[in-house]
Amino acid sequence: MNFSIAGDIGKLSLALDQTLLPKTESYLQKGSFLLADVNVILGNTQEDLAAAKDLMASMSSGGKVAVDDIRNFKERVPDLQQRLSDLTAVFQKIDSTVDVKDMIKLLQNRGIADSNFLALPVTMSTHPLFPIANYGAGMTPFYTTLCLWVGSLLLSSLLTVKFQPADFSFTSHEEYLGKYLLFATLSMLQGLIVALGDIFLLKIHIQEAGLFVGLTLFYCVVFSMIVYTLVTLFNNIGKSIGVVLLVLQLAGSGGTFPIQVTPAFFQAIHSMLPFTYAISGLREALAGVSYPTLMRDVWTLVGFFFAFLVIGYIFKPSLTSFLGKYSKQLHHSGVIGH
Repeated sequence: MNFSIAGDIGKLSLALDQTLLPKTESYLQKGSFLLADVNVILGNTQEDLAAAKDLMASMSSGGKVAVDDIRNFKERVPDLQQRLSDLTAVFQKIDSTVDVKDMIKLLQNRGIADSNFLALPVTMSTHPLFPIANYGAGMTPFYTTLCLWVGSLLLSSLLTVKFQPADFSFTSHEEYLGKYLLFATLSMLQGLIVALGDIFLLKIHIQEAGLFVGLTLFYCVVFSMIVYTLVTLFNNIGKSIGVVLLVLQLAGSGGTFPIQVTPAFFQAIHSMLPFTYAISGLREALAGVSYPTLMRDVWTLVGFFFAFLVIGYIFKPSLTSFLGKYSKQLHHSGVIGH
């Protein structure tokens, strides 16, 4: 935006000082001097005109007019004639000295310019840096990220995180990593469908479509790791934790409203939520890339991925044996199916 108010005020002040005010002052000074002469002449002529008026009224009414009155009026006629001549000369001098038309034209022209300036003192030029077509397109990063997380939760509900008994032995680490490959693969297929649907079915204009698809697949890997680790460590409790995280991220990620207008609790956890960085990254692909912001988002999500990978890899053996007996009891109770 270019705010030219300072320059416009300077131009207006300069024009007033150099053009309008000097001319107006000159016209008024000249006119005041000449009008003073007119006032004197009219003051002296007023008595003569009053006498002439009384004389004419008396004659028209048929009254008697004294010879002395006529003689007195006759004596006043030369003076009256001279004053009228002087008055005419003064008006001619006013007409030649003060160009009234020029003054009116000047005031009209400056009035238009000044009124335009006062009506719109700020000139605003908009140069969009990261344009977004409409509100729906602006909400695409939030709903796409939400869709990917819900997809990972659904996979954890439909598929088991445990290997079925087989004719070969395997460790808890192998079970953990092997099952994750299945979850990650199916999650990426879901993400690919979502990303292509945004582009070709919803026809959302995305500045960097390739980056958008790539980020979507990357988020599927990260989200599936987080949800899968929670479920494989805590079983059904892990699914509940995944739902709780979903609810917290809906309000605390700043996807629908600026995080500054949310309660203090959500502002405090804003930087600790995967949604925060996933939504920000997709916005970069949607509206135009700011690489420092994009790299911050990507590396933060890489950190989430490896953090949950390490947690799952370390605690999988111990938690499996510790929670195994409780899971069997819950299964035999008929309350939880798997």
